[in-house]
This record gives sequence, structure tokens and C-alpha cells, in this order.
Amino acid sequence: MRPPAGSPTPERTLEQYCTYDDLNQNYGYKDAYVKKLIRECSTEKGFRKLLGTAPKDKVTGDWVGEPPATGAAQAVASPSQADRESA
Repeated sequence: MRPPAGSPTPERTLEQYCTYDDLNQNYGYKDAYVKKLIRECSTEKGFRKLLGTAPKDKVTGDWVGEPPATGAAQAVASPSQADRESA
């Protein structure tokens, strides 16, 4: 999607999903990326594949399906954190 934080080439993004704003030194995400996240995170399997952890039920806070391995839930806290750290 985008280079890791601190990359010497922050402008090297997948432009169909994300662009780098050199003036503000930040990233903008396109509707196509939002749609990709919705599509891929709409199933437990897709959520796990994209984020590397199990989803939690929004109402109960319980893990959906098999809980992640110890520490895995903290590795990726949210899609936005995953985006900031993914290449």
C-alpha cells in the first residue's frame, strides 16, 4: 500500500489506493482502498489475512472464532495502524 514509516521514498505507493502529500508529509487513502478494506474485512478469514489477528465482536468484545496467539492481538490494533506500517 505504502512504504513503512521513515522510508526515504514515501511517494512510492500503490496509487490506486493511496497517495503521498509531500507538502503535508502524510498519506491520503482513496475510496478504492476503503472498499477493499470493507470487502476483505467482511469475513473472519479476510480480516485475519489482512490484519494478522482475529476480529472482536463490537458488542461483546469477545474474539470471533479462534483467539489470536498471545501477543498477536497487540501487533495490529486497527486497520489504520496496519496501513501506517505496511509497505
